[in-house]
Amino acid sequence: MTGLDPVPCHTSTCLIALSTIKNKELVLDFAPPYVPNNKNIVIYGTGWAAKFIPLLGHILADMAIDGKTDYDISPFALGYKYFKSLM
Repeated sequence: MTGLDPVPCHTSTCLIALSTIKNKELVLDFAPPYVPNNKNIVIYGTGWAAKFIPLLGHILADMAIDGKTDYDISPFALGYKYFKSLM
């Protein structure tokens, strides 16, 4: 394309965290019950989700503001049997 500088103005590295828990490619839920104020803490982590960012943003906003979302996020629940309190 004409007019573009062949030397990048900015370069970066994209890090991704992938879950090692079978069938947990994406984690989206409230913090576990052992975390104080857990219903005020929304967690999203792991997975290849860039193309879903607008939808995830909507879901996270619903959860943070309303305490719930109309979307079924049960497949993405933290799976509290995997995450235990350190205390």
